[in-house]
Amino acid sequence: MLTVVGIDGGALPAPARDAIARAEVVAGAARHLDAVAVPPSAERVVLGPVEPALRQLTGRRAVVLASGDPGFFGIVRLLRAAGHAPVVFPALSSVQQLFARFGRSWDDAAVVSAHGRDLHRAVNVCRARPAVAVLTGPGAGPAEIGAALLGWPRTLVVAEDLGGPGERLVELP
Repeated sequence: MLTVVGIDGGALPAPARDAIARAEVVAGAARHLDAVAVPPSAERVVLGPVEPALRQLTGRRAVVLASGDPGFFGIVRLLRAAGHAPVVFPALSSVQQLFARFGRSWDDAAVVSAHGRDLHRAVNVCRARPAVAVLTGPGAGPAEIGAALLGWPRTLVVAEDLGGPGERLVELP
C-alpha cells in the first residue's frame, strides 16, 4: 500500500502518522524526512529524481512525503501515471497559505507552475490574468518572472518557506 502525506508545518492527522509508523520505506525531500518521526526500521529515501525512488516503493508499505497538497501540482499525478493508487492525506497548499496570509480571496486567481516547466507559459498567464499564483523552481523564480514582466503593470508577491521557520512574504509593486 502506498500513502502520500502532505506536509505544511502543522501537525499530521492520526491516519498519516499511523501510515508512517507502519511504513517499510519513507520517501521525500530531506526536509520532509527530518520533519516527521520516521521509524528506525523504515528505509529512508531522499527524493531527487523520482523514477529510481518509485522502484523502491513498489510492493512495500510505503509513504511518500510531499509539500502541502500533493494532488495540487504534486506527486500524485506522477504516481498514478506509474500505476500506483495512493491513499492521500493532503495538507494546506502553498497557494492556500499565501492567499490566507494576505487576506485575499483566491477564487478568481489562476494557478500555474513554472517548477520544472517552461517559464514562458507562466509569464503569459501573468500577462493575461489579473491574479495569478506561480509555483516556482530553480531558474524560474521571482527574479526571472519579474524580468519577463518588465513593462507590464503588476504587483508581485513573493512567498518563501510558507509554514516553515524561514517564512517570508515580500510585496513588490
